[in-house]
Amino acid sequence: MTLQSLGDILLSEAGIHTCPICGCPFTPYHSRQKTCGTKECKAAWHNEYVKARARRMRIEDQENFRKIHAETQRRYRAKQRALQKREDSLKDVNDHWERQAEFDRKIAEYGHEYGKRSAEKVLATVPKIDVTMGGKIHDGIHDKDDTSGGR
Repeated sequence: MTLQSLGDILLSEAGIHTCPICGCPFTPYHSRQKTCGTKECKAAWHNEYVKARARRMRIEDQENFRKIHAETQRRYRAKQRALQKREDSLKDVNDHWERQAEFDRKIAEYGHEYGKRSAEKVLATVPKIDVTMGGKIHDGIHDKDDTSGGR
């Protein structure tokens, strides 16, 4: 004897409803209630219903089922792309404001030395200039350019 048949006997003879998932007796809140109402039983009943419906739809009209399934997948993927785009956008905004907060912290800490620090930073990126031209110290700078043969 199965759990379902026991539930049918109890319902017909004693008027007691039993949950088809867990087998507990319950009093329904409305006429369409099928389970005892716990979260687990509701979820299990819904899962069984969805599986049976998908199986029935696949058998009845396979072409329509494929069309509906493809459209559902398309919508799901578009939704996932939109969610990912939103997450990326929020991450960019968060990064921007973190950088801004770091900048504000630096300004609050080093604000009175800002010009000196930025000048040091710029000068650190510029390569050193070689001012030596070669030759001896007292040589004329334009000796090599002079075509007249001397001074």
